[in-house]
Amino acid sequence: MTTNTKVASSIAGASVILTLMGFLSKGIGFFREIIYANNFGLSPEYDLFLASIAIPNVINTSIIYIAQHYFVPSYNRIKKVSETDSVDFFNYIFWWFIIGGLILATLLYISSGLILSSYLGSISSEKQQLGIKIFVMFLITIPLNAGMSIIMAFQHAKFKFAYPAISLILLNVIVIILVVIFSDLLEILILPISFVIAYFTAFIFLIVLVKKDLTFFSKSFFKVKYNVFELRVIITLIIIEISSLSYILIDRYFINEVSVGGIAALNYAMVIFSLPISLFSIPLITTMFSKFSNSPDTLKSDFKSGYGMILFIIIPFMFLFYFWGDLFIYLFYERGKFTPSDTDLTYSVLRYFSLGLIFISVYQLTVKIFYSLNKYFLVLAISISAILIKCILNLWLVKIMQENGLAISTTIAYLFLLVLGISIISVKFDIIDIKHFLLKLLYFLVNALMAYLLTRILLSFNNKNDIYLASSMLISFVFIYILNSLITKNHELELITSSIKNLFNIKKV
Repeated sequence: MTTNTKVASSIAGASVILTLMGFLSKGIGFFREIIYANNFGLSPEYDLFLASIAIPNVINTSIIYIAQHYFVPSYNRIKKVSETDSVDFFNYIFWWFIIGGLILATLLYISSGLILSSYLGSISSEKQQLGIKIFVMFLITIPLNAGMSIIMAFQHAKFKFAYPAISLILLNVIVIILVVIFSDLLEILILPISFVIAYFTAFIFLIVLVKKDLTFFSKSFFKVKYNVFELRVIITLIIIEISSLSYILIDRYFINEVSVGGIAALNYAMVIFSLPISLFSIPLITTMFSKFSNSPDTLKSDFKSGYGMILFIIIPFMFLFYFWGDLFIYLFYERGKFTPSDTDLTYSVLRYFSLGLIFISVYQLTVKIFYSLNKYFLVLAISISAILIKCILNLWLVKIMQENGLAISTTIAYLFLLVLGISIISVKFDIIDIKHFLLKLLYFLVNALMAYLLTRILLSFNNKNDIYLASSMLISFVFIYILNSLITKNHELELITSSIKNLFNIKKV
């Protein structure tokens, strides 16, 4: 076996392992949501939990993305000059992230009463106090998550992708075990308690991995300097990440305006909505981003291939969730305290969310174009504009349609992001052919619609029970959609199948 083949084989093997671990991690995270549904359903207490953790949860997720987007390229740049300096940089950023997390958590603790009263002002004082307890306990996870995020980014920079995935799997497993054992005893408080224990355990696990590189004091701690551009980029990334995750935070502000269980329904629906994005779109987008950065001369053709594959994968999911979303909710959630009426409420929300799958998936790829061109501030302007639209629509639609109005406003905000993003890269950078994009979108929509109509015709006289019929229709729809793509010799299907063949067909020489 030649050196090149060995390298290719190792990369392919690592890709397979990472893909499997990604599915395992997402699968366990989704199973955690199933456990929540079984133990808490669409209860007012679970609504209270979701509203109470909204701010720390958005902060934690933002920190993870900020660590990835800032630390990895900075670390690699420093490492090219000096291995020692790169380790010092890791220590510097690690401790400052933890210190920053502690400061932020302290400030939020001091203002916890004011913050929670703005969310929970119209409920009983007893419930408000419970919400404050949940909020304060969850604040403990912020500095722990900050440290974990830098260690995970450090591992990614060293091409050790498995350990960060294992740490997240460990975190979710601990939460699941504790919730299953102690939910009857501690009720809703088991959730923040289990997260604190899980974060602490995962933090220790990651600390052990980097103990040889980690020092509790370094001379470089006060010496590392940043130029103005880097500081501006960091601040911009912070605002962008918080903005992109703030839709959930904004929705939970309306806890008193939706149905009982409405916030929980939004959460459960969003978990299902996010599955095809996290399992298929994000890995593809991450791969395309590397190509965008390394091959600027082929940006236009790469972007065309990227959005074509995303449309091919995501559009059938939009149909599946819109027409058969109740089957997914029934199979995943409907047990224990999650009742048939909870399924109906969650499905209603999911149908409105599903219409936005295309918009957010293609926009996420569009954002990578802006990042590859170093247009951070352009992304910031687009993100803030979308938030303003989301807030205005929430105020109007929640009064008319309650939780469904919140879902519709999110979908419209996603549509705005896509239209504005596509327009800018077409007019300002000439990277996309709008006509080609619209024709490709129309092609896949027609393909999916034909598959749906044929499925309805073929199975309209099925005498079996509803679950059997829905399952048969779902499977038939996917089969016909793929068959249509094969018959029409769809380019995106050929790209995906050839990529899979190449991944598993490493020849020995």
